Amino acid sequence: EAKSRRAEAEAFTKFLNVTLASVDPTEARGQEFTVKQMLEQAAAKIDASLRAQPLVEATLRLTIGNTFRALGKYTAAEPHLRTALKVRKERLGEENLEVADALTDLAALLDAQGHYDAAEPLFRDALRIRRKLLGDEHELIAECLTNVGIQLWRRGNLDGAEPLWREALAMRRKLLGDEHPLVAD
Repeated sequence: EAKSRRAEAEAFTKFLNVTLASVDPTEARGQEFTVKQMLEQAAAKIDASLRAQPLVEATLRLTIGNTFRALGKYTAAEPHLRTALKVRKERLGEENLEVADALTDLAALLDAQGHYDAAEPLFRDALRIRRKLLGDEHELIAECLTNVGIQLWRRGNLDGAEPLWREALAMRRKLLGDEHPLVAD
């Protein structure tokens, strides 16, 4: 496992170094690159560069997809997040924390797009996986409870959202103390 993780980290680092070298002034030849252009360039290189290392590919696709989402480029983000989730499920199984992370990232994109009915089951699945693997009290559980509550609230189901938020709040108070910013949220 350690050797596998090390190989993944080395492949990830190598890919990033090659991709980021394209913004080096000596390589860019006077062109200025936006973050969007750099992401598009990195995305174009993924298939050829990382075909033999699917979990590294999935991690990079999550990074690219989440960055596109943060830039408001939802259409560009979605295929990366969906592919990353698919690869992680295939390689790691359905009940894995990295799969739960990918579910959460895709659900966050769907939420940003206003697809609350599609986001909620993904957040719920991530919650189920995290509860099974982490137990009943963990910050990631509180995060999932909050996210499911948000989906219910956005669709007007306040009675469904409130108990989830109360559970998340109690958990965060216990784990983080009363003065933590996530408790204030």
